[in-house]
Amino acid sequence: MQTLTAGITKAGTGIEGISWNILGQTYVPKTLCESSFSWHATFPPGTFVPPHIHPTQDEFIYLFEGRLDLMLDGKRYSFNPDRTFSLLDWGRGVWPVSHEWYWSNVSAELGGRPFGFNLGCGFGDDGKRRGTENVVYWGEAVLKLSDMHITHGSDPMQPWTLDSGDGRFFATLTPQYDRDTITKLLFVNNRCHQMFGTFEGHFRADGRTPIPFSGVTGFAEHAVNHW
Repeated sequence: MQTLTAGITKAGTGIEGISWNILGQTYVPKTLCESSFSWHATFPPGTFVPPHIHPTQDEFIYLFEGRLDLMLDGKRYSFNPDRTFSLLDWGRGVWPVSHEWYWSNVSAELGGRPFGFNLGCGFGDDGKRRGTENVVYWGEAVLKLSDMHITHGSDPMQPWTLDSGDGRFFATLTPQYDRDTITKLLFVNNRCHQMFGTFEGHFRADGRTPIPFSGVTGFAEHAVNHW
């Protein structure tokens, strides 16, 4: 496994002084390891990235300044730093051979402020866990949560509940679409119901006053894995 070199890569510089110029755009590699690769890119006005795919990779874009136009299925989407926001999931844990998890994610607006959450349970071995990824943000306020309880009935298309157990967060997901995936290959036997729909509930950013939300689009999933 390739390990990351300790230290800070200065602005404007790349790993080992590397810089690429591709179709008029400048790419400067920042970090590289077995599981990820990051770079800083400068796109002059009028330049573009040709249509392409990453069959074995996920790509995340953090927009610092300017505007980014994306064509997806023939439709144009425009992004800028003032109106574009998201949550990046980070997973931590010691993964047993057989386990199951629940995970939910939302990025939206509430009362004119960025609003979202990243919530889950069942990630790895609880006895060796040193933290959780459970957080709610609203504007400048960040609500860090400990344990999260996510439940659903035998029919995943029925409402799901998300409860922090301490009164600081509660929500109900009304599913509208089930992205049901099954993977069976040799000893691998995985299944995941990823439910897209709308959330309704409340949270307490200051620990006291409940702040309600409804009609917020997002997803929750239940994965059972053996690998």
